[in-house]
Amino acid sequence: MRAFLLGQLAVAQAAMGNGRAARNTLATAEKELSRADGRSPGVAIYHPASLAHQQAVALASLGDHSAAIRLLEISLRHRPIHERRSRLITLGHLAELHARSGRLELACHTWHQFLDDYPLVTCRRADSVLRRMRARVRSHRTSSATQALSARAAEFSA
Repeated sequence: MRAFLLGQLAVAQAAMGNGRAARNTLATAEKELSRADGRSPGVAIYHPASLAHQQAVALASLGDHSAAIRLLEISLRHRPIHERRSRLITLGHLAELHARSGRLELACHTWHQFLDDYPLVTCRRADSVLRRMRARVRSHRTSSATQALSARAAEFSA
């Protein structure tokens, strides 16, 4: 529980632009998680994939997109398959960071992964990811990758 709360604090610190505090708090959260013994119920829902996601969100807020992308990829690799909602949100963040970094084809590939699971989850945050994705690809209509993605996404918006 302490690791989770520290991770959330770091996300808030990063959003406020306090990079040094956010990085220090993330380091403390990592230490707390490593010390968890697995007996408390909170540990079952907060694990290294969750921490990696919080680290990524904080670093993205601080402008370190390459580190955020790496951490989101780690989060996805370690995220249990049954945590569909968390995987979906992580895929959305990852795709958005790829797009912001100018890696449009990789973003489209990741958004396709997002769309694979989108019908299986009811979540306003996922709906927001879908809306942002559709808005972003509209400005790249000439790309075959975005055309295919737009056509697929239209199925979910109808």
